Order: sequence, then C-alpha cells, then structure tokens
Amino acid sequence: HRLKNRGSRASEALRSLCAPHKLLLTGTPLQNHVGELWAMLNVLDPARFDDADRFLASYGDLQSAEQVRALTELLRPYLLRRTKRDVDLGLVPMEETLLHVEITAYQKTCYRAILEQNRSLLLRGADARTGPSFLNMHMQLRHVCNHPFLLRGVVQAEGLEAASDAEYAERLVLLDKLLPSLRAQGHRVLLFSQFRMLLDLLEDYVAHRGFSHERLDGGVTGERRQAAIDRFCAPGSNTFLFLLGTKAGGVGINLTAADTVILFDPDWNPQNDVQAQARCHRIGQTKPVRVYRLVTRDTYEDQLYRSANKKLGLEQAII
Repeated sequence: HRLKNRGSRASEALRSLCAPHKLLLTGTPLQNHVGELWAMLNVLDPARFDDADRFLASYGDLQSAEQVRALTELLRPYLLRRTKRDVDLGLVPMEETLLHVEITAYQKTCYRAILEQNRSLLLRGADARTGPSFLNMHMQLRHVCNHPFLLRGVVQAEGLEAASDAEYAERLVLLDKLLPSLRAQGHRVLLFSQFRMLLDLLEDYVAHRGFSHERLDGGVTGERRQAAIDRFCAPGSNTFLFLLGTKAGGVGINLTAADTVILFDPDWNPQNDVQAQARCHRIGQTKPVRVYRLVTRDTYEDQLYRSANKKLGLEQAII
C-alpha cells in the first residue's frame, strides 16, 4: 500500500533495487485516484512508465469511455486477477441495503455546536477544557452522527451517566429495533465500526439488552482473538452478535457462521467496508448474506459515503 504513494520512502527504496522479475500482490490496486496505478506500474516497468505527468494527462481525469477502455487495455498485460466468484460458482448472493438515518434534536444541537465551534452550547457552560478538540472537526462531526456521548465532556456536562443510550442517537434507536427482529428470525450478525470507543458504547448496550456477543478490535490479539472466533463459529454456537473493528483481525478471518452484516458507520476507505463484508460473504458461506449500511442523512457522513462510492466506481470501471 505504501507503494501507491510515489514519494514514500518505501517506494523510493524499492525503485532502487535491481531485480529481473517483480510481482506485486494487492487486493486493492486502485483506492483513491489513477496516480496510485502509475506508482505501482512504475515499480513494475520503469522503462515504459517513466513519466507520471504524461500518464495522468492521458488517464488522470477519465472523462470518457474511450479513456477507460484505453487504460484497461494498458493494464491488461500486467494484471492477473481472481475473484471469489471465479473459484466458487455456487457462492450465495449478497444484498446490501442502505439505511438513511435521521438525527435526533439533541444530535442536531451538538452538530451545530461543533460547526460553530461553540463549546458553551455544547457543554451547557461547563468548563471548556473538558470539551472536545475542534482541530479535526470532521472527526467530531462523525462522532455526533454515531452518538453524541462520543464527544468528550458531553456526558458529564449533561449529567447523563445514568440515562438510556438509545434515546440520544437515532442510529441506536434503529439498532434497537433491528437486532431483536434479526435474532427472532434466527440470523447471526457481524456489527462493524471503525471507532473503538463506539464499540465500548455498543458493548454496554448489547450487554444491557442481553444479546450474547463476542468482540474483536485492535486491542484483542493472539489467543483471545482466535478464541472469540472459535466460540462464534463453533457448531451449535448460540452467540448472536460479533462486534468488530472494521480493520481489526486481518482480512483473512472466516466468520461464515454469520449471515448478516451491519456497517454502523462508513469507513474513510471504502475498501475497508468491502473487506469487512467479505468476512462472512466468502467461500464456504451457504446462506444468503444481507448487509445493512447505516448513513446519517444530510450530514458530513453522507458526503463521505458519496465520495467513497465514487472511489469504488472508479475501481469498477478500470479494474
């Protein structure tokens, strides 16, 4: 992945090596823009791909079908690709449902306070030093969309320590309706988020609701990680829910015991969401897979999701 940045030290070091043959392995040859393709092609064939500006002038904007076809033909001799459908023709289908979620009045207040950098409104006049940082406003807006309790100082300022989590975030209200229905129908669920602090909140919620669950995030390693996977996948296991960090555990883990995926928040990198779905929609899956993607309507998160879709469309068109 570091090769995709042509200015990275890893990329420069590999370009200095003299080798008669080179092979690059990646599941995501294109993630953000066409320049990433040139960076890898330059490593593979520096004589032919020696000028990034000329390459980007020809293919960088991809405004026409002719450009897409020309780039695809240029890549063809260099690309060997296999998908799971090539291997298992009987792979069950996967259906994705986009659920646009509204925000509660309290979330709107917090969202406005973040945009206006108004700690007084956010914290009800409490000590501003206990509030969130506004240096990364996009991250704070994403926290509001997930659950306002993720904002530093909000719980204490509102005196909400003993309050019900669900009523302050519409996304959790939806989850509170969806999970009991899925359990009643006999489904088993993987719930993904890229935020560990959100998984902490969700773990409190599912424990309060009495849902049997496992958890895997960046802090769960080694034997504990494998033990959680084994318990969930064991024949006869009645564990209903698996909470996972979107990027935790590696892309190779097999959780085909589940048949439902909930993407609680979209990842910055859409490929991470694609790989998350593949934890259960993979060779060996015998049940149809349903994916529920939660996106907060008319917020920064909605814009992020649309941008991610454009990246996936770019890869679909070229690769």
